[in-house]
Amino acid sequence: MKRELIESYYDMNERDLEAFIKRDPSVQEMEEKYENALKNIHPVIDVLGQDFWEQLDTMLSARTAVEAYLVREMYIRGFLDYERLVLRS
Repeated sequence: MKRELIESYYDMNERDLEAFIKRDPSVQEMEEKYENALKNIHPVIDVLGQDFWEQLDTMLSARTAVEAYLVREMYIRGFLDYERLVLRS
């Protein structure tokens, strides 16, 4: 019973996180920066110069920022759910 309850809260938390991503301007800005860097890299690959590595660094930095933000958010939400479901039971 407890496992099913935790799984249902996990599913609800996943939907809430997706909704949070859609309405949080900082996440959207980070995603747009990542997408723009990805679009800009294609012509640079043809040249294969120093610009290629700079664009790749920009793209990876933007993606890492998004992932770090989301991991922090999921950790906080997961801990709060765990605390509510297990520790207070």
